[in-house]
Order: sequence, then structure tokens, then C-alpha cells
Amino acid sequence: MSASPQHSTNKPWYKHPHLWLVICLPILSVVVSLSFARTAFVHKSDIVRDDWYRDGRAQAQDMSRDTAAAAANLRAKVNITPQGQVDVLLTHAPNTAVPPQLDLNFFHPIRAAKDHKISLQRREDGHFQGQLDADLLKPSNYHVELDGHLWRLSGRIDLPIAAFELAPLATVAAELAAAKTP
Repeated sequence: MSASPQHSTNKPWYKHPHLWLVICLPILSVVVSLSFARTAFVHKSDIVRDDWYRDGRAQAQDMSRDTAAAAANLRAKVNITPQGQVDVLLTHAPNTAVPPQLDLNFFHPIRAAKDHKISLQRREDGHFQGQLDADLLKPSNYHVELDGHLWRLSGRIDLPIAAFELAPLATVAAELAAAKTP
């Protein structure tokens, strides 16, 4: 008896769909992991800086500008028109030197790319004026600092806002402490 050749139904390895599933899942996971790693490196977070400890120590040591602003009894009333025109009225003690130009800095709490600096020019009537960027007319939260080079006034605002006041950080801290004590 001769064995009749049986027709083999075995397919070649590359024609089995389950095998491709076993091969493609690990390859897909590697590709997705690499894309996540690329996204993490390209879009780094600005929340925590590498030298946060040194910055914290330096901030705690450099209160001289805030103290100078408190000693000169400086306060600023800032008005913003819907078109983005900024008008700052600075009140201060007599015999306080005020520079002809001030910088109004907007620091975004999360993204450093959204930080803005506006130069304000002094007018004849003592007001300082400048123009906001269009990005600052959108709703957002900012830490604001009016920089007089030898002093600074600080505050936190939610844009868009029509008017707000800035005070020395040392004065704000003292007012908060006084408000907490009964």
C-alpha cells in the first residue's frame, strides 16, 4: 500500500493573522512610547525650574526693592481700556524719584511663553501709558509687577480686567498678616 500524498492545509507563517497580531502589538507599543517621549521633551513644562532652590533663596533675600517701595509709600492704580491702552497713576511720598519709564511685567503662573513686558512712558500729567499685546486681552491669570528699577509693586489679577491696584509686596504681606490676627 502506498501512501497517498495528503493535501497539506498548512499555510506559510506570514499568512496566519494571529501571528501578525502577536508581532504588531509590541511594535505598536514601542512606536507610541517613542511618540510620547518626543512629546514630553518637545513640550516641557515651565512650572518647575531646574534651579528652583536657588531662586527661592534669592527671592527670600531680595526684598530690598519691595522695602524701598513700602518706604516711599508707592501705590499704583492701573486702568486698561478694552482696546488694550494701559494708564498707570503712581502715588508716592514727597521727594520720591520716579523714572521717566516703567516696565509693567505680566508673569503667567504656568507658561513662561505667555509672559509679557510692557514699557510705560511718562506723560506730562504724571500718568504712565503703554499698549497691551492682544494676547493679554484674553481671559487668564497673571502675576503683575510694576518695575521702577529701584523698587517694585506687585499683585495678582485675572484678565480681562478694567482696573486694579498694585502695592509693595512687603505692604501686602503686612496687610494679610494683620487681617488674619483677631
